[in-house]
Amino acid sequence: MATSKPPVDYLITGATGGLGTAILSTLLKNGVPTSAIAVGSTREHLGSTYEARGLQFRHTNFESITSLMRAFQGVKKLFFVSTNTFDNEKRMQQHRNVVTAAEQAGVGRVYYSSLGIGGVDGQPHEVDLMVAHLETEKMLRQSQLVWTNIREGVYADAFPVFLNWYPKDPQQVLCLPCDGEVAFALRDELGEATAKLMMRDGFEKQNVLLTGPRAIKLSALASVINQASSRAVRMEFVSDEEYVKRSAQRDIGRKNEEFFRNWATLLHSFEAGKAATVSPLMGQLLGRQPRDGEQAVRLLLQRDRDYTWHQNYIKKGEKGASKGSITEFMKMGCCFV
Repeated sequence: MATSKPPVDYLITGATGGLGTAILSTLLKNGVPTSAIAVGSTREHLGSTYEARGLQFRHTNFESITSLMRAFQGVKKLFFVSTNTFDNEKRMQQHRNVVTAAEQAGVGRVYYSSLGIGGVDGQPHEVDLMVAHLETEKMLRQSQLVWTNIREGVYADAFPVFLNWYPKDPQQVLCLPCDGEVAFALRDELGEATAKLMMRDGFEKQNVLLTGPRAIKLSALASVINQASSRAVRMEFVSDEEYVKRSAQRDIGRKNEEFFRNWATLLHSFEAGKAATVSPLMGQLLGRQPRDGEQAVRLLLQRDRDYTWHQNYIKKGEKGASKGSITEFMKMGCCFV
């Protein structure tokens, strides 16, 4: 029988990802002792790395309620990041396992990392990427847990995949089916704000929305790319079918028509204003004005003129890669949360 581990104030799942890393870093910078933090991961071999830093490690197998109950023992606050399978039915079952295990293990508080499409309480079921998030929010509402659903803003860091921009061509024509405003936020700032939210009381059984301070049109980012990196890219708007066909034919990242057909539905949700809602909460938590989308993209390109985002590439660097679907994209982890 496995030896029970000492209780902890925080368990961070997905701590190896960008958002989880920022949350963990913020907790430590704000004086939370390493002994009060546990890191959860599906990859058991990472345990010794975290334990060498004085952190606890909990193996989180989302297929097993028993395994999750063991991981959740003695946890006051659980940060629960969405799993990265694109199979919505499978993902919802994994999330159901988390909610059930958290209830049975007596977790004090659950913070779920949802997605900021639809504002703070909207129900945009037509956006496929939101289906599992909305169902998980519902699971938590119907549970006996104390929860907070954190609708994280769309990552400014992922701008290359929204525009399908690559640094290789300085005069690239960015082909999109529509324009739309997005209240982009930097991932590191989202992680910092999320950690600070977890460190304070309040927001029990509520949805909260974390966003940048203003919504930015996708088309405005082309000008930022040009100004910040001395390029001459331009944007062209075409029909959905033309977008799908042309993008798949020219895509350096080897994404296929299935990907772009699904991606067009997300872009149209931006056109409908589903990601344009601005909330002041992120700035309140940070104690400063967060960067907006234009500032964030400029910063990223100043740091690296040839900035890339890993999810703009399917099987990056692999010659002859034939896969390029939205499913393969999601296996790398959703680019928003």
